[in-house]
Amino acid sequence: MTEGNTDQNQAGSKVKTFPVPFDLGEIKENITIKTNTPRKHSKEQIINQAFKFQSQGNLSEAAKLYQYFINQGFKDHRVFSNYGVVLKNLGQSQDAELSYRKAIEIKPDLADVHYNLGNLLKELGKSQDAELSYRKAIEIKPDYADAHYNLGKILRDLGQLKEAALENQKSIDIRFLKNINPKYRGNCLKNISLSKSQFRQDLFALCELNFKKNGFFVEFGSYDGLIGSNSYLLEKSFNWNGILAEPQVSCHEKLKEIRSASIETKCVWKSSGQEILFNEPYSYKQMATIDSLSKNSHEFYKKGKRYKVTTISLLELLDIHNAPTFIDYLSIDTEGSEYDILNAFDFEKYKFRVITCEHNFTPMREKIYDLLSKKGYKRKLSNISRVDDWYVYNS
Repeated sequence: MTEGNTDQNQAGSKVKTFPVPFDLGEIKENITIKTNTPRKHSKEQIINQAFKFQSQGNLSEAAKLYQYFINQGFKDHRVFSNYGVVLKNLGQSQDAELSYRKAIEIKPDLADVHYNLGNLLKELGKSQDAELSYRKAIEIKPDYADAHYNLGKILRDLGQLKEAALENQKSIDIRFLKNINPKYRGNCLKNISLSKSQFRQDLFALCELNFKKNGFFVEFGSYDGLIGSNSYLLEKSFNWNGILAEPQVSCHEKLKEIRSASIETKCVWKSSGQEILFNEPYSYKQMATIDSLSKNSHEFYKKGKRYKVTTISLLELLDIHNAPTFIDYLSIDTEGSEYDILNAFDFEKYKFRVITCEHNFTPMREKIYDLLSKKGYKRKLSNISRVDDWYVYNS
């Protein structure tokens, strides 16, 4: 499980622009503004041409038209909003802020403009002002996932960690609910407060399996069986059985206490019977991993507690725990060894209906994708799965 920064590949910092109001095909030729000749173009023609330049990346020409429009005394929230985006991209941050604020003055209920202003203020180091802008965007549009996400980042920077975590989770849940099959949305809402998964992997699996009861899961590393668990909800609310594998010594007591599934304390690896060094950090314990994988990584690994663990292959894990040949759900989170484990596995002997696998945006991500694709698995919802990839079997 990734406890650290999961900001990579997120949409939270993207600016929002007003779209071109009319079909660009209506413009037969580019508008050229000459200040010493009578104005012959309508307001909408000027706006339309400016939007066209902006969409093409021709920011300097877009800026000229926006400024011309403003100089004529016209007031339009779309112009001031998009001009703010252009000015920001041209490095004129103070003017961009003024333009955003003018758009808000004209039309105060613009969630996207409050959001863009928040992004700009954050970049300018005005964290408290940025917080207010994000909160206003959310007040106008409560399901604004990007605003919740960026508010969470600001609150984290301001030391308000509990509320930051809540805002981050709201952004995850909003994106998840918007992207899943609508027919399962009601069931997800009913169970979302019971989910322990970091990105709602458990609910994704249930959606793919029609909210199946009495299924079978395999989860490694499962940590303490509760925090960030992708199988807790399945076991406790849907009567699933399964296998939990976790080599981290400090987790074993709690794992055995709260879970009824079969528990394996050996370290899942590409082969069985090896003794390898395991690294359990004193902080960020959920990031514990094979010691060789922790080198040149996060600082907290350097002072981690190291001890030897015995390995077990995924194939042997399933064999000795009498797993069914068609397993409903496999959850993999080993902080770096995922590809090695899967690459050594016999996919002909066992199959999985759903797989969620952490990748942390490392080069192993595409190797895992290539491997699983060749084995008949299709990646889904990569726009919301963040540091994971989620797969379903094409039977």
